[in-house]
Amino acid sequence: MGAAELKIREMEMFPVYEFWLGGVYVREQSRGQGVASALVKEVLRQARRAGIAMLYLQTEDLSGGLYTPFGFRHLEQVDSKGVLVTVMVAETGV
Repeated sequence: MGAAELKIREMEMFPVYEFWLGGVYVREQSRGQGVASALVKEVLRQARRAGIAMLYLQTEDLSGGLYTPFGFRHLEQVDSKGVLVTVMVAETGV
């Protein structure tokens, strides 16, 4: 139905941002059913379990879209390989 990744140092321009939520993808026929939200919740849970306090992400949705309700807040907008993205961070509660 979908996938998400807990990654290490996803963006070279931010070497101090260690842990990232990335690769969130839901196949077209499964969209709109809460799959992406469930994936984000699970990655946050796994990050807490691993003792990760801060989790970063980059998204082409400059509003933050899916991620804002999960506590992700905007850090900045940057050009990433020719694409404008918003970099966000959330405290996991560890």
